[in-house]
Amino acid sequence: MFHLKKTKTLALLCAMPLLASAQFNISGTVKDKKSTEPQTGVIIGIENSFITAQTKGDGSFTINNLKSGTYILHASLFGFQKTTDTIVVTENKIINIELVETHY
Repeated sequence: MFHLKKTKTLALLCAMPLLASAQFNISGTVKDKKSTEPQTGVIIGIENSFITAQTKGDGSFTINNLKSGTYILHASLFGFQKTTDTIVVTENKIINIELVETHY
């Protein structure tokens, strides 16, 4: 019995670095809320970091290699209101962002 318990403990200890280094992605699309058109060139940034992504022609983006945690995402594009959202990452996330046009 002791040998089996020791083996299970050893296996768990060996797996811990793999679990601790798990990395996840946040991906999604950015659209104009009114027209529902995908938005190109939107800067998606994580607060208090240098991690950013820019949307492609179809409005899609991906931020790779994130550890589990809570992140504050900002999306900005000239002519639109900046949006902020809090994302809890414990697995790969897919999010949709809608931008509201700024009226001057």
